[in-house]
Amino acid sequence: MTDSQHYFLQPLERRNTIIALFFSAFIIGIAFGGLAPLLALVLESRGVSTLMIGLNSAMSPIGVISTTLITPWLIKRLGAVNTLLLGSGIIMLAILLFPVFDQLFIWFALRFVIGIGLALPWVVSETWINRATLSSSRGRVMAIYTMILALGFAAGPVVVAFTGSKGAVPYLIYATFVGLSALPILWIRHLAPPMEVPAHTKLSGLAAAAPTIFGAAMLSGLTDAATFSFLPLYGLRLGFEESYAVTLLSLFLAGNLLLQYPIGWMADHVSRRGMLLFCGAACALGPAMVPIIYQSPLALAATLFIWGGGAWAIYGVALTMLGDRFPGGQMTAANAAFIMAFELSNIVGPPASGYAITLWQPHGLMFFMAIIGALFFVLTAGRGIVRRVRGR
Repeated sequence: MTDSQHYFLQPLERRNTIIALFFSAFIIGIAFGGLAPLLALVLESRGVSTLMIGLNSAMSPIGVISTTLITPWLIKRLGAVNTLLLGSGIIMLAILLFPVFDQLFIWFALRFVIGIGLALPWVVSETWINRATLSSSRGRVMAIYTMILALGFAAGPVVVAFTGSKGAVPYLIYATFVGLSALPILWIRHLAPPMEVPAHTKLSGLAAAAPTIFGAAMLSGLTDAATFSFLPLYGLRLGFEESYAVTLLSLFLAGNLLLQYPIGWMADHVSRRGMLLFCGAACALGPAMVPIIYQSPLALAATLFIWGGGAWAIYGVALTMLGDRFPGGQMTAANAAFIMAFELSNIVGPPASGYAITLWQPHGLMFFMAIIGALFFVLTAGRGIVRRVRGR
């Protein structure tokens, strides 16, 4: 029997389940990785201000946050697979409506609806992966999951590069990808675990019970949003050429991708809290070092690579710990709360980082990120000490 309560999978069933969920995540990652820049390009071509484009982008995480509160209830009423398929259908419909309407206020509504739809497969898929995975290999499985998501996001903009941003074709392609992401789920629908949440479970109570895990979600979401928004801009303010400034983000993303599995392996074989401490240290020391060593290309590349790997691995390691910490149906509610914490930070991250940049030119972004990383490191270390004392 697996670590998850009342859920038994044969080894072949477990393998097929994880492969199908990975494939589904990769396909939907392509859709979302390309849709965001597509919409930004179209809005910019229409003369929409960057402020309004940013506000439009924020509607999706707001939709996710509002829906995660009711996702456990929907799973109880509809079942896990039907809830996931409902979310995919909502996303497809919203994407197909973008080329139909030109009004900006309708695009705001559609971005919000996409967030509503996204919350459903997000909660179901991550809960399902966690419950289908044995504790002994959970770190590596979650590492591969985050790598696959990163690959999907990276592949998404390629569609726009081929089709251009004009016309309905890119929307049709991305909607098709969302539909295709449901096919692997239909293949394994008979292997879905029970995800009913125990009565009187409160999301706030789950977060209070495991502050390190949910702090990791917040740090991951904040770092993700801030670096994507401002890291190239930071390079420009250091006096770098535009091509080199954009390369800073590429170096950060290379660490995102290449360090996931080694960190996941260490989480399985050494210590999960220890690897979370490593990731927290990378998120504190990385940005703290950048203002000191930025004039050395090799040192800067190494620092961004390690920082990027730690920043993205936090998500996977924290998901691994979430699977260990919350058994059975509690995991569904815990995953919903985890996603909510991540998305809240995704909303707060860009304006907070932008304010830090205005306070201290040009290193405000690095100063802000270093403080956030250090606070998380202290939280993780402190909770580790508390748990050891209680254990004794």
